[in-house]
Amino acid sequence: MIRIFCLLLISLQALSQFEETVYFRFHSNYWINLHHYLYQQASGNQLRKMQEDGETFLDIGEKGAIEKLSKEEREILDEGIQFYKDSINQYSLFKLSKLRTQLQGLEKGEARLRSGIDLVPDSVFSPSYAAVLNQTSDSYIKSLWPLHSAQNEKILGMHLAMIKELEPELIKQLEGLAGAEWPDQKVRTDLTAYANWAGAYTPTQPQMNIFISTLDPGAPTSIFIETVFHEGTHLLFTRESEFRSLIYFKSKELETEFPRDLWHASQFYLCGRAVQDALKARGIDHELFMDVKNVFSSFNTQEFRAVLEEYYQGRKEREETVVALLEQLK
Repeated sequence: MIRIFCLLLISLQALSQFEETVYFRFHSNYWINLHHYLYQQASGNQLRKMQEDGETFLDIGEKGAIEKLSKEEREILDEGIQFYKDSINQYSLFKLSKLRTQLQGLEKGEARLRSGIDLVPDSVFSPSYAAVLNQTSDSYIKSLWPLHSAQNEKILGMHLAMIKELEPELIKQLEGLAGAEWPDQKVRTDLTAYANWAGAYTPTQPQMNIFISTLDPGAPTSIFIETVFHEGTHLLFTRESEFRSLIYFKSKELETEFPRDLWHASQFYLCGRAVQDALKARGIDHELFMDVKNVFSSFNTQEFRAVLEEYYQGRKEREETVVALLEQLK
């Protein structure tokens, strides 16, 4: 009976897309959330980064939910976490693209989920992985998945209307700053209770896919809005974009060492400022993600911000801006 209940409950969640905008498709996928939960419990890197910043995860009652499981069910969860420690966490989440897309593909198999056979086929990563995930699934769905699913929907519900309102003006503005056009696509955006050490990440292979942690303490705040747009504008700040390619070619021309992360630090500042001004126009105060999370502190100097602010305000051309940024790093 419990197994049938679990199968039916998973099947209701199998089709994980639950909201979309002009530029983004938001998902809350069961298997992707279980994958990130096991990965994070095994590595602890997201929690360690938060603790360094004086933060911790939002409390949604996970401890109490796990305590309600039987001893055997808790041991099964622990075995899943140990398997990730031994066999999965040697790979970064960025490198697990095949596993990620295989798990996402399960959301299309709603009939399979109702059939009572193994939920994850042996072809997903490895037979041993499939066996562990199937075994762990019962404990996860009885304890944590209802909490994680509700949290994902809650966080998106807090911000969706504002994202829809802001995206026409913000995407156009960010296209101008990057010197690139948004391709004709919507970006899959997976809301997961846990993510990587940074709380959000965006693999680009085999296709662009955003992952955002809804247990990050910034999730209920406007930080979530900036995160969506920052991660999305990785589609704009590509190697082929005018802003990013100028950094490469000008560093060669000036015979200075190529600063590999300068483009990304610049993207953080420019996207943050665009979101900040858009929210300010609507009476909402917003502090930049790179300041709140202390991201790229080695780049984030007064001189760096002054140069990019001139560019952001339209008082400095793109090439002049890039040259000024490179000169600062000499």
